Amino acid sequence: MLAAYIFATVIPEMRLITKKAAVIIFVTAVAFLTYCLLMPNVRSGGTTAACVVLFIAAIAVVFFSKKSKKLFRGLILGVTIMGIAVNSFYLYSPAGANYISEFIDKGNVLNTFLPISGGSRKSPS
Repeated sequence: MLAAYIFATVIPEMRLITKKAAVIIFVTAVAFLTYCLLMPNVRSGGTTAACVVLFIAAIAVVFFSKKSKKLFRGLILGVTIMGIAVNSFYLYSPAGANYISEFIDKGNVLNTFLPISGGSRKSPS
């Protein structure tokens, strides 16, 4: 919630960046992307994808901040949606962290509590 608040308050100020700040943002994004691609202990699918999204966001801010307000907001919205999609893919998909597999199946929970209640219900199929 705090990150969303900060993001919403900073968006109008992103259009007012100076050339010096734009160069710093771009160079930092390139350096971080290079670091993530070259270091073997950091190079994983999720990290690389997040770095690419960060690089695209930096390009959007640096090169399109002085363009029309509607275009800039559309690009920021697109990059935000892309970031959410990448994070959710690498958290929930079986190819990623497979977070969903950490939860107990519904049938196992039912079988766990049946002996306590003394019931003999069949588990739903």
